[in-house]
Amino acid sequence: MSPRFLIPAALALSLALGTRAEAAKVVGKLTVTDQFRRALADEEAKAPDAAKPGYWNEPNAVRDVEPPFVVPSSDLGIVLVLDGAPPPKADEPVEVDVRAGGLGKNVVVVRPGTAVKFRSVDPFDHSLYVPALDDFKPEKQSRGAFRTIEFAREGVYEVRCQLMPHFRGWIVVTAATFVLKADASGGFAMDGLAVGDYTLRVFFRGKWIVEQKFKIEEERGDFPVEVKIDKAAAPGAAPAAPTKAAEEPAKKPAGR
Repeated sequence: MSPRFLIPAALALSLALGTRAEAAKVVGKLTVTDQFRRALADEEAKAPDAAKPGYWNEPNAVRDVEPPFVVPSSDLGIVLVLDGAPPPKADEPVEVDVRAGGLGKNVVVVRPGTAVKFRSVDPFDHSLYVPALDDFKPEKQSRGAFRTIEFAREGVYEVRCQLMPHFRGWIVVTAATFVLKADASGGFAMDGLAVGDYTLRVFFRGKWIVEQKFKIEEERGDFPVEVKIDKAAAPGAAPAAPTKAAEEPAKKPAGR
């Protein structure tokens, strides 16, 4: 390559990297409280066939009964919506493992028009279906086999298995601007964000349990967002009203 082309190319790369580094970034944390877990156990205990609720069911001299665990990376779906943003395109095909008790990730969030490839990784047969979806009827699926379904419309689709009544999983189809991924401890991040009004939504077991609004007023810097999932967000509880902090502009940490 001629030297006269190297300088413009390097400048373009520098500008691109600089723009990326200065873009606004949301750095978030979801905290699942003990109050939420206990409320979840109380709700599960109301089921007609419920045994003792909890992750650890039998009290002994070593440990007490524990309410169910909630793993943010698998059990929660997180989206970020920018007010006034154009509708997003469909995602690339998403592959999801099918296991004995449910999907490899219990909540899978995609945009409308996305194809989901269900891949059985069990030695047992499955017969998956979605009660609310006519073109997703029970169909035998052996280990290693794929079954691809396109989810064309927004909605919440509970995936069941005809051969395993306890099997449950959710495909959540939403025209959100961004689909976020949390780690096992509830941390998440999204960069490249524009100035504007945002809504963070969290999904759990069939419904959206958290809706928190915030504003980004600068095109650079890290903006922390803290979300506590407490008793008010548990299944059966009325939706919680947005807190005052959720209605204020997101602030950058001191010193940045």
